[in-house]
Amino acid sequence: MGLDLGFYTRDGTGVLEFRGHDGLLDRILAVTTHDDTIAPFSDFHVTRSMVTSLLAGIEADLRALGAPVPPRADPGEVSRETLCRGVPGGFCDEPPESWRQALPHYRLLLTRLLALVAAEGHVICSWSV
Repeated sequence: MGLDLGFYTRDGTGVLEFRGHDGLLDRILAVTTHDDTIAPFSDFHVTRSMVTSLLAGIEADLRALGAPVPPRADPGEVSRETLCRGVPGGFCDEPPESWRQALPHYRLLLTRLLALVAAEGHVICSWSV
């Protein structure tokens, strides 16, 4: 059994799911406040400021590793169908081989998630172990 992490629109439509991405969940929980939590569950609202903070941390990690961090591309309109475009198939379905290997993919996905959050107002994150 692994850790599951998912992002959903307010109507419950799943837009992005991860399995076994513990490091990403740790980062997400680090920027989550009690006010974001949807009682009585562990689910929480994901806001623009939260995703922006996550992206800043991912980009800082990339720079610390000496990896290039080009300006973020405008993702345009984002949908469930386009969110994972450009990410290797199966990346979200199993734990990454390393944090370093995952960082560029997380940056791309979070940039697109940020655009979705901006369009939706917020999305919901649900997680379980």
